[in-house]
Amino acid sequence: MPLIQRRVIHFIMNQQREQISKAGRQLSNNSDAGAQLVASQIQTKKELKTKLKFQRRVHKLETRIAHAISRKDPVVEHQARKDLDDLLRTRNDSLILNTCCMSRITDSSTTSVDARRSAAIEEVTQIFRQLLTSLDQKSRESVQDGSLKQIQNSKARNLLRHMTKGTQDIDMFQDVEALRGYVRKKFHGRALIVNSLGNITPESLQMAPGIDGVNEEYRLQYQKQRELIDMCYDMLLSIQHVCSIGCGPGNDAVGLIAFLRSRLSNESKGYETGRKLSEVMLLDFAIEEWKEAALNDLVHILQPQYVRKIICQSCDVTKPIITNHDDKESAESKDEVNNPCIAEFVQRADIFLTSYLLSETHHKWDLFFVQLVELAPVGALFYFSEPMAWQLHRLIRMSTPSSSDDTAAVDLEKESQVEDLTPLQSLNFVWIDSSMHYPEMQQMEGRAGGPAILLAIKL
Repeated sequence: MPLIQRRVIHFIMNQQREQISKAGRQLSNNSDAGAQLVASQIQTKKELKTKLKFQRRVHKLETRIAHAISRKDPVVEHQARKDLDDLLRTRNDSLILNTCCMSRITDSSTTSVDARRSAAIEEVTQIFRQLLTSLDQKSRESVQDGSLKQIQNSKARNLLRHMTKGTQDIDMFQDVEALRGYVRKKFHGRALIVNSLGNITPESLQMAPGIDGVNEEYRLQYQKQRELIDMCYDMLLSIQHVCSIGCGPGNDAVGLIAFLRSRLSNESKGYETGRKLSEVMLLDFAIEEWKEAALNDLVHILQPQYVRKIICQSCDVTKPIITNHDDKESAESKDEVNNPCIAEFVQRADIFLTSYLLSETHHKWDLFFVQLVELAPVGALFYFSEPMAWQLHRLIRMSTPSSSDDTAAVDLEKESQVEDLTPLQSLNFVWIDSSMHYPEMQQMEGRAGGPAILLAIKL
């Protein structure tokens, strides 16, 4: 073989070896970068979990202080404040948390906020006591032996266990005393939505902690949420038509009524005539059972003193609001769609209240809520409360426009079995739970205190 050919072959082989070596180094670098990214994500998640655990401890002590103040127990209050001070000193970010905590538990700077919050809680308590008195009188006529409270609580626990797992069925709602036990155990606490809606009032926002020390992405996110909050609050003060989905015994509606009355007693924006709501629609798949157990008594308490008109209607969120079939009069179409009166009311509703429903029905609610948002008027509010944030995160992902190469979005579309999710893109979200002023914590599934709560407005 001539020398020149050997040199050419040698040169080509060297080039090939160099290319292979370069590709190997690049692959190694990419692997290292990928490993570093995964390690960074794991570390970030650990830090957020640690912070969440710390915030939960802070919230627990805050609650203890608040209870001690309400009971006028200075000994417990003093010890809880001392424990809180000691805890805050153990963290580098204690200054931020301390601002938040101390604004809630001091007496001097929160008088107006606490007065209105207390007024709302007192109104909820009064309605709850009236309801419980009425229900107990009926139950004592049928329950002869044993403690009424113990019997109801025992039966309610089994129902709650199934509701937590999402394994409840209509037969489980046939026991009136089980439902009244649910009222006894859950109504008052679930009705205190003033604790979340109260976070978006001007006074609460004025006392809110800053977000110094977070990155620019979180800062812009927080700024956008503050703008949305102002819009949501203005809409809240003009509410006249309320739709409570998965209403149960009606606690969400009672909570909203109490919140609005506490605000509008000093802000007469609308509600000139006795500050009454025009209409409330209560929806539940076991509405007849809830009416017998509690809602008939609650309606008697609320109407007409608080609400001019209350409608109780059966509703199944695993079925659509409207049908797309050509033959809308067929028996089959009627069986697979909700009552037409729901669609009619949705088009004039100002706010939709949904609590602990998305988690209980898992992914079966998709089509119902896509149609709900599509039918709702512009400016309508959507209040979601769930024990964990996973279904709310899913709702946000469903509402986010996706690119063709977004594998997570593709998986979501396959999972949801709803062809067109675009109506959800009109929703703008803001977290109003314990993560409200901590954007980095909003991606977590858990919350420092209480449920995960998401507020949305259709724009």
